[in-house]
Amino acid sequence: MRAFALAALFPSALLLTAAAPESQPAGRYQLQPTDGGFLRLDRDTGATAFCSPSGEGYACRAASEEPAANGAEVARLEKRLAALEEQVRALTRPAAAAPKDGPAESDGSLRLPSDEEIGKVTSFLERALRRLKELGEQMQKEEPSQRERL
Repeated sequence: MRAFALAALFPSALLLTAAAPESQPAGRYQLQPTDGGFLRLDRDTGATAFCSPSGEGYACRAASEEPAANGAEVARLEKRLAALEEQVRALTRPAAAAPKDGPAESDGSLRLPSDEEIGKVTSFLERALRRLKELGEQMQKEEPSQRERL
């Protein structure tokens, strides 16, 4: 019976050890091969260094860009960011300056037209269609020679 229990537990133990992920620490530095050496990235600080063969080993020097050019780029990007943030604020402000007879209410919902406004539009369209119909009838009554001149 004991042998049977051991035989049943052995495959289970193998499955558990195979399923457990091996977690190895990634290390502080990540190395990327480049021409003439490699680039070293410090994962903790984000600093980069270029390492190249020197004498008996490798020598690494900080891979910093020209500070003045970098500072000008940062200033340009900060100015652009401020302008974009202002645009976002302008677009998300409440519509306090919206006209009172506009289509949107203060809560952002759509304001439907009143019966009086619908009546005005309907009356205008009826008059316009009536004039168009009268113009068509008048053109039919005219002589064909006058229609060709137009």
